[in-house]
Amino acid sequence: MDKMNFSNQLFKRVVTLRLQASHCQGLANTASAYSKNPEAWKRDAYKYFLPLQTRWSDNDQYGHVNNVIYYSYFDTVVNHYLIQCCGLDTNLKNSSIVGYMVDTGCTFRKPLSFPDNILAGMKVQRLGQSSVTYQVAIFERNIPKTGNDVKSLAEALHSNLSAIQLQNFSNEASAVGHCVHVFVHPETNTSHELPQTMRTALEKIL
Repeated sequence: MDKMNFSNQLFKRVVTLRLQASHCQGLANTASAYSKNPEAWKRDAYKYFLPLQTRWSDNDQYGHVNNVIYYSYFDTVVNHYLIQCCGLDTNLKNSSIVGYMVDTGCTFRKPLSFPDNILAGMKVQRLGQSSVTYQVAIFERNIPKTGNDVKSLAEALHSNLSAIQLQNFSNEASAVGHCVHVFVHPETNTSHELPQTMRTALEKIL
């Protein structure tokens, strides 16, 4: 490939990415308003939950979970739903679609720290042709920490979360955030319409 052709292809690629970024910025501006909604801080606003165990490495030198770690919690609950409920295949050799996280944000109200057991909640806020905007939140345990925490967390992880189990977690979020996924073809990196099976599963938590 000569330098002229390479430059032309590079220019076209940059223009495409800028157009995609402009579209995603519109999604991000909408998503940034979610944490200002009082309902976003309520556990009842969410439709899918995943109990998580904080790790020793999550704490920073101030003794609480560092702000960047919350994004790993968001990634975990979102991808857990995509893989377990939407049939997303993360093996690129087999999958015709891959999700790129193009925008995230988080607002914090209350610190968490290891060894807290926490609850990640999520819902779909907006469902586009090839993009999904998620609303996510993290809730702390609202019962005293005891030696039974490990057992109760294991039970929560391996069963459907009942109303009683959900009541073990605060109704007020410690942090609320948003994530925007854009789905593309893994080889061409061009936008890919959501498969109907995935769309149907995502509509359940819309």
